[in-house]
Amino acid sequence: MKQHLLDMGFVAGQIVQIIGNSNQGLVLSIKGVRLALNRGLAHRINVA
Repeated sequence: MKQHLLDMGFVAGQIVQIIGNSNQGLVLSIKGVRLALNRGLAHRINVA
């Protein structure tokens, strides 16, 4: 899973914006690319 997140642009220091938030998941923007994550995966990501 870690490599999959890295491939999607989740790297240390990268700005991530929350575009949408629902009970089913999140829509995020990373480097201008929109991504959808289900709640289970989103809960496993630590943001500082």
